[in-house]
Amino acid sequence: MPAPRPRVILISKNVLPSPLGEGSNIQLGESELPQDATLVFSVRTESPAAFSMDETIEVATVDQSFMTPLSLSNGGMTLENRHVAVATFNPAMAFGATAFGPLQFRGPMLRCAESVESPY
Repeated sequence: MPAPRPRVILISKNVLPSPLGEGSNIQLGESELPQDATLVFSVRTESPAAFSMDETIEVATVDQSFMTPLSLSNGGMTLENRHVAVATFNPAMAFGATAFGPLQFRGPMLRCAESVESPY
């Protein structure tokens, strides 16, 4: 019998706006992410029982045109405890000005996707 598939649950996501965008008249929807903002999201592992120290979460556009890994070693992810990881993603820094469309996250050991719309 094969091992159970890895599984995580998104437990929170917050958008930290850029100070440069404070004076903008552009109104974005709740699921849209300004390109110069920072997305911070937390996931809880269900399977395996705990995160490993070499875990990686990948953030990519749905069409896979742009992708970046978030890990402990590159500072894109921290472990709150053995069961909760907090990831920080800045689309402008990771993808540049030409990326646009929905985003998803997943990890090589974490078969999970959650979409966040990016208007850029």
